[in-house]
Amino acid sequence: MGLQGRHKSLDKELKRSVLWLESIPAVKKVVLGFSENCRHKYSPGVVRFKNEVPGGIKVNGYAGFGVVDMFIKIEPIEEVENVKAQILKKYL
Repeated sequence: MGLQGRHKSLDKELKRSVLWLESIPAVKKVVLGFSENCRHKYSPGVVRFKNEVPGGIKVNGYAGFGVVDMFIKIEPIEEVENVKAQILKKYL
């Protein structure tokens, strides 16, 4: 599939997490948003659910340099709860 969106560079750890997200059958696309250089308490590579939007979910990806906003497009939309559960199970 490959990364979509304007910003395509990621930390090595976060890139592994995005590849794992893309391997979930219901996930059709991972779109990268803005990245913010900041400090955070999470390990690099962690993905955390932010909110549900039409067509998918918004998540934050934590890298060594800061936080990256991401949108995960999910089809069929009924699989949203399944994808959220898999993210929570992996990164809890």
